[in-house]
Amino acid sequence: MVRTVRRFTYVFTNAGCDTTLGLGGPGYTVYASYSAAIFFCGGSGISFGLSTVQELVQRDLERTSHVKFIELIWCVQDPGKQ
Repeated sequence: MVRTVRRFTYVFTNAGCDTTLGLGGPGYTVYASYSAAIFFCGGSGISFGLSTVQELVQRDLERTSHVKFIELIWCVQDPGKQ
């Protein structure tokens, strides 16, 4: 079951366990308030992904972040298929 909490924030319920998921771009999201962060970046968008991951790691070292899991997925075009 999926229910909308607010714009771009959803709660998934599976086997009685709730998982909150925030979807969106850079906007006004406070990533350090989540327990995990997964970033999907395409092409030059990696600059946003890397800087955000760097900030989360720095905030974890300062003990001001709740994030315990970070995954960065970078998609680029295959130069051989033009």
